[in-house]
Amino acid sequence: MASPPPPMSMGVTFGSAGLGGVLGWGVVHPFNTIAVRASLAAAHNRTFSLASMLKKEGFLSVYDGLSAGLARQVIYASSRFGLFEIFRDKLHVYRGKTDFPARVGVGAISGEFHSVSTRLVTRKSVKRLTLS
Repeated sequence: MASPPPPMSMGVTFGSAGLGGVLGWGVVHPFNTIAVRASLAAAHNRTFSLASMLKKEGFLSVYDGLSAGLARQVIYASSRFGLFEIFRDKLHVYRGKTDFPARVGVGAISGEFHSVSTRLVTRKSVKRLTLS
């Protein structure tokens, strides 16, 4: 029987998670841009036409603001998906199996861990801004 492959390093785990998030956002971002522009047009009682937007601003206009989304994904996806991999592997060591409910629990824990740490960092930044 073959031995299991050695575990990936943390750099590879977090790097591949971040790369996956960035590639995914590159696909989702144009649709998000279109949805936001349509919502803003509706809020201002204007009509929105994708064809007229593309004609006026060009195809690359659906990628406006991509850099901010990618920067967010580098941090967000790397931490959330990377933590999921680490927590799942640790659960497998202690429990011996990772069935669907266990993976859902690990996903919830890694997502909440990321959310709490993000809130703490944001809260400290806001305090610094208001005290200055």
